[in-house]
Amino acid sequence: MFTLVSSGTTRIHPGEAHVTPSRYVVHVVLRDNAGGIWWAADAHLISKAWTDHPERRPRWIAGIEAVAAAVATLREQYPDAVGIVAGDFNRGGRFPELAAHGGVWAAPTNPRAAGLVKYDQIVIYGPAAASPPVYLDTRSDHKAVRVTIERTHPQ
Repeated sequence: MFTLVSSGTTRIHPGEAHVTPSRYVVHVVLRDNAGGIWWAADAHLISKAWTDHPERRPRWIAGIEAVAAAVATLREQYPDAVGIVAGDFNRGGRFPELAAHGGVWAAPTNPRAAGLVKYDQIVIYGPAAASPPVYLDTRSDHKAVRVTIERTHPQ
């Protein structure tokens, strides 16, 4: 069970008709029953910036930088917390902007081998470990991914 400590949103960029809705980074900070702090951040970055529409790259870059800024702030404010970043980053790879803050990729582990879209990712921070990812069929172009994240030592 968790109780809410705080939450917030940061707008990455405004929407543009027939291109993209407004995009945001959202975050929440929670306290577990043992008093430990957990935080989570999520974003859905603009699509096709690295394939069909290079003119969208500045908005994609602003998005990953906004996620990284949220991670930096949360890690600074809650250095002993377990952190989770999840999102549809609309680009494969492990981003140095997130790794710079000590992120460990929980998913995807090898999405191409499983025939999965590689854009949906989960990155964990702090004293935590994750189970192997389980991909669920959702009748979508993206399969839902589930991992179990556990604190590795008490706060």
